[in-house]
Amino acid sequence: MNKDDKTINLTYGDSQSELNIKQATRGPDVVDLKLLNKNTGLFTYDPSYGSTASCESQITYIDGSLGVLAYRGYPIEQLADHSTYLEIAYLLYHGELPTSEQLDEFRLKVKQNMNLDEGINQLFKTFPKTAHPMSMMATSMAALSIYHQNINIREPKCRDDFFFNVLGKTPMLAAAILNTIQGSTVGTYKESLNYSGNILNLFFGGAGDYAVNPVFSKALDVLLILHADHEQNCSTSSVRLSGSSGTNPYAAMSSGVSALWGPLHGGANEAVVRMFDEI
Repeated sequence: MNKDDKTINLTYGDSQSELNIKQATRGPDVVDLKLLNKNTGLFTYDPSYGSTASCESQITYIDGSLGVLAYRGYPIEQLADHSTYLEIAYLLYHGELPTSEQLDEFRLKVKQNMNLDEGINQLFKTFPKTAHPMSMMATSMAALSIYHQNINIREPKCRDDFFFNVLGKTPMLAAAILNTIQGSTVGTYKESLNYSGNILNLFFGGAGDYAVNPVFSKALDVLLILHADHEQNCSTSSVRLSGSSGTNPYAAMSSGVSALWGPLHGGANEAVVRMFDEI
């Protein structure tokens, strides 16, 4: 053991256990409990993960009580002011911000995946008009596994394909859901628009007379940046837990959507919108 390593001693009856302390680059250090049960016969009890770090990550640091959020070491304020959502997606995935050439290639790969199989489009026609948007999203996200089988997420090629599929197809699913509910037509991709601008055009541009407001486009881009990654929240943990079984990653994503639907998670936003309507 390195002389700089820290430990903590736990005494239980006649037994003692020396537990290693993992030093964080930012935030509180953590006690490594892997050997706790072997050494003492005890388990920990932390039902809400209130004091538990379930994995090691170099991606995001968040402290909600202090209002701190950083991606790959960059403060969120800086990223929201100076970056686009696709730049942030590149940063989260690759660990560094892209050059202009890298961003162009990245954007092209996302664009190439902004389409849906006809079977998915037909699926939306089977939903009743009373269907909740999140139930439609969870169902359609899981249905992508029908068209993308035998994915080994541990293989870089499969992981890349899945990554770009999610970035490209999730806006398409959301647009199809909105337009199914409204009885309207999904808009088209426009090369002149950024990722967020294209989402708005997919949502509202089906009639052909819609012009994307740059203020709304920027607001959506910042919103996506702020929500890009929050470490081990409910939906992320649901995806990781489901994915740990080796299931199809689209099925795992569907479990995350279902968790996000809950009123104590993403569904809280829906409650706020209803409150505004009532006011």
